[in-house]
Amino acid sequence: MRRPAALLEQEALSDPAFGAEFRARFAQVEATVAANQGNVTNTVSEDVSGSVVQARDVHGDISFGGSRF
Repeated sequence: MRRPAALLEQEALSDPAFGAEFRARFAQVEATVAANQGNVTNTVSEDVSGSVVQARDVHGDISFGGSRF
């Protein structure tokens, strides 16, 4: 029986679309695992129109040009 890592690597090499999707999803999982260990991981995916705040602990208001959130 082949190891799962070897199978995934082989598939990623033979199918670039699969490889790209796998790497993207793996990065998301790594970020989630790191965040659950007390580390700070900020990820913005997809298109953003407007302001974005990436932070761990915020004490007080955050404002953007007069708008408070």
